[in-house]
Amino acid sequence: MKQIIKISETIEVILTQGVCGYEDVLNDFENAKHIRIVTYNISKQLETRLNKLRQLNQNSDIKIITNIPGRFEQYYGAAKERANKTIIDYMKKLSPSNFTNDSSSFFNFNNHSKIFATENIAYIGSANFSEESDNNFECGVLFTDKAIVSKLINELVSSIENDSILYLGKKHEELLILIQNVFSQLTITYNTYKGLVSNEYLTAKNGEFYYDPNINKFNLSHIEDLLSAVFQLEDFHFSDQFQKMIKASEIKYDFQRINRIIDIVSSESSIFNFASFDFSKTVDDYMSENSIEIVEETLEEFSQNSIQNASDTKEHLIGICETEFIDLFELVEAELESLKEIIAYLEPIISEQFTINNTL
Repeated sequence: MKQIIKISETIEVILTQGVCGYEDVLNDFENAKHIRIVTYNISKQLETRLNKLRQLNQNSDIKIITNIPGRFEQYYGAAKERANKTIIDYMKKLSPSNFTNDSSSFFNFNNHSKIFATENIAYIGSANFSEESDNNFECGVLFTDKAIVSKLINELVSSIENDSILYLGKKHEELLILIQNVFSQLTITYNTYKGLVSNEYLTAKNGEFYYDPNINKFNLSHIEDLLSAVFQLEDFHFSDQFQKMIKASEIKYDFQRINRIIDIVSSESSIFNFASFDFSKTVDDYMSENSIEIVEETLEEFSQNSIQNASDTKEHLIGICETEFIDLFELVEAELESLKEIIAYLEPIISEQFTINNTL
């Protein structure tokens, strides 16, 4: 399905499902001198569109900017084994060695925009540079006015590029990309996690933590998001490259800290029990246990008692895991500071290598 609303002679709004909404841009690749790809993700398995770029002639100036989605469906089991696989796959697919033309790959871990352009035509919309996006309802705007296209490339795409990490296939760059990706994920998920806990559950009351039973937004998905990033960090500890870098620097990195973070939010922890507590089920169970005594005259009383019982149970749980929350916040904050130090150590090394390469 492809539905087009023509705004003007040079602007069209396109709604698609089952087909590619930016096919006109893809078709222009062979005629283009400059190609710009900004995407949240690339295809997991199919590489038809990447191969189209790789096969272009050597005079093609290609820039690809992508994020690396890091959310895993579950934080336990096989997710731990997959933690870094996606990132490694992205770097392998986008390595300069896979392109014969003048191509550059960039990583930006805050990017969610999608812009595909040549000097002749541009698409801005919801679709990613992946075949999987064709299955979704995707909507975008197609521009064929060269003055507008040039402005989009020079202002929008350049802004994202300037905030991205250039990937030339060097070991230090790979390490920086891995660490920047995890740092970004850990920062976002941790801020969400702490915000929900601190602002909605743990309110200072006479110097103690207090649970508001009327709010129920904190759940296991926040633990899953946090551990998706943490497991990637844990994988670094087994990387020779990471350990050699730590030894070569003066950075004092705590290799045990990740294990302590995992223990605090594991399925055996108080925080896990708090997050997985089912308020409605506890109310229903209380009513079922007392069903023999419930008659029309006592129904309202038992309903209130069951709600109070569930509230008391969850407030008791928050009291039990108060210390674990405080420890978790301190550990993750310390980890983020260490990662900042590592990033600050790597950036000048990469910058120096890049300068040297440009003078050859």
